[in-house]
Amino acid sequence: MRIVIFTDRYPYGRSEEAFVANEVEYLATHRGEDAVVVVPLKGGGHCRAVPRGVEVAEPLIRGVRGWRGALALGCLPLRGAFWHFWGETLRCVARGSKLSRTWFSRYVAGELVANYAGAEMRRRAEGVLYSYWMSYGALGVALARSRHLRGGRWRCVSRAHGYDIRDGAGGIPLRGFTWRWVDAVFPVSYAGASALLAERGALRTKVRVSYLGVYGLVRPCPINVERERVLFVSCSSVRAVKRLDLMLRLIAAFARANGGVRVAWVHFGGGELLSSVQAMALLEQGEHSNLLVDWRGEMTNAEVLCAYENLGGAIFLNTSESEGLPVSIMEALSAGFPAVATNVGGTSEAVVEGAGELLGAEPGQDEFIDAVNRVRTDYATYARCARGVFEKRFDAERNYERFYGLIVDGDLRGGADRRG
Repeated sequence: MRIVIFTDRYPYGRSEEAFVANEVEYLATHRGEDAVVVVPLKGGGHCRAVPRGVEVAEPLIRGVRGWRGALALGCLPLRGAFWHFWGETLRCVARGSKLSRTWFSRYVAGELVANYAGAEMRRRAEGVLYSYWMSYGALGVALARSRHLRGGRWRCVSRAHGYDIRDGAGGIPLRGFTWRWVDAVFPVSYAGASALLAERGALRTKVRVSYLGVYGLVRPCPINVERERVLFVSCSSVRAVKRLDLMLRLIAAFARANGGVRVAWVHFGGGELLSSVQAMALLEQGEHSNLLVDWRGEMTNAEVLCAYENLGGAIFLNTSESEGLPVSIMEALSAGFPAVATNVGGTSEAVVEGAGELLGAEPGQDEFIDAVNRVRTDYATYARCARGVFEKRFDAERNYERFYGLIVDGDLRGGADRRG
């Protein structure tokens, strides 16, 4: 079977969509009989190595430069979807919606995906068209299916994470059209499934929860807890939605309230706001002599896990404003790190009772300090529970065996209460 995976940037960039690598690794290791093609929209910069046997297509956006791009855009009015798009756009404007450039770029990106997917359907009798996001990729897969009705043996599916659920019909064009033509949508959390059903409850048979998975540490880190030391670890891009500035303020408050305790914070990841947060951290370290901040920069998943082996006794932090179901927390649980995280998106499905502590969406300093102290009081119990949650819910082998078995030759008629 041919499996075509549409991504935003993977395998380009060091950290973008890093979690896709786990799925590709599973496919190369356990489904060698399948032909796997990864099709990114955008490219440029560092290109990560992919397993042998996995094909990486040229980034779609490169195919529309110069005269080819002008020709492709000029032909859009010949497509019925183009006029549906503009009709929907005008209705949104009439309702007072403010549409950004993203609205238009997502439609154009969807057409690029549709062109590639359509060519696949013309060349082969069967396969799987799989969009990693319920955004322009899913739209493109749906457009291809609608234009190649004889390609009935092609399966068209999409995952759904965070932004692609939150934006919904208000930020992603032709959403109803996409729902009509895809066979199944796999939200990565039950929280995401609930949001999708609120959007399209009548199509609940197309929705099935499928957790992502990680190749975590073979065994959890040794429990190395010191009464006079606290080690915090975090791993994320440094963007506004991740609220690293909030995390820093909370850690500084903990250091201020515990002057006799050495407080260290190790962060993995980079991004557009890194320099500003680093400047804030220098000021906080100047005011708190017991606070140390260590910036590790961007790393691959494997490099992060390797680093975790030397950070036994850590507490993992996540203060995001919104989430799907964070892969970074799954990796931390595999190391036996209890998590203290904001209760947003599907985070509560990973930070279950005993594996960490959930904070409110806008956590205060006292709330954070109390949560950390509860974990410190019985760290070993929290750590064992954290590892148990990873083994039960987020093991890559188990989750991807189930998911790919389903999308390749399983019954796609499911329901939000069924696992994928």
